[in-house]
Amino acid sequence: MAANRRPIALTAAVATAAALGATVFALPALADEGAAAGGRAAAAPKLELTDGTLEWGVKESFRKYLASSFSGGKITVKDGATQAAGNGAFTFTDGKGTYDTATHGTDTAFRGGVNFYAHGGVLDITLSDVKLATTRTGGAITVDVTTPKGTEDDVEFASLDLSAVKPGRGEGGTMLFKDIPATLTKAGSEAFDGQYKEGDALDPATLSVKAAAEPSEKPSEKPSEKPTGEPGTEPSGEPSAKPSTEPSAGPSA
Repeated sequence: MAANRRPIALTAAVATAAALGATVFALPALADEGAAAGGRAAAAPKLELTDGTLEWGVKESFRKYLASSFSGGKITVKDGATQAAGNGAFTFTDGKGTYDTATHGTDTAFRGGVNFYAHGGVLDITLSDVKLATTRTGGAITVDVTTPKGTEDDVEFASLDLSAVKPGRGEGGTMLFKDIPATLTKAGSEAFDGQYKEGDALDPATLSVKAAAEPSEKPSEKPSEKPTGEPGTEPSGEPSAKPSTEPSAGPSA
């Protein structure tokens, strides 16, 4: 059931920078000059991403069903995830990953999980190890799915469509992708035991990430670990003069 994980991308971050007025990530300039020896352009670096959040409610109608008296259900968040008041969406936190400046691909993994329980345990699904993957126009949300039958790792649970999503800026210089349309995959449908079918609309996802700050400067050189010389064992020289043994002069008048 597990699907291959794909690199994720912040949709056209560089292509849309002009529309935003400035590059949102404030990416360092990349050298376009060929390497001196081979004449090939230097490989584009990957940037570290930090402080990411994913706001996603999975499926609102499903949350409402679990809140009904008929289902006897409950929703439990864990491991750092939170749920908005009033049976709202979930927030997965502490997102970390990488951003490929050549392909605009990123990988971001989040803390937190959520358990859906109903009908005395007949329905018991936990989603954890949440990751979000995007390409320039698409992507996926990948999770580990745990049921009474066991755990399936890295299940591509939701497909994302970023073709009409415009990146924006959040607080603290974050890159924000708001309300990304999401649909259920075949693997996601199987995780729901067929209660919802492939292609059904899920709640939209909102992604927020930012590039980790790099050190402003590096030490110019490594401090010496050894003393520069041996400590001296002899006096540095003779006294400049011998002490006088005679009175210097008679009493002054």
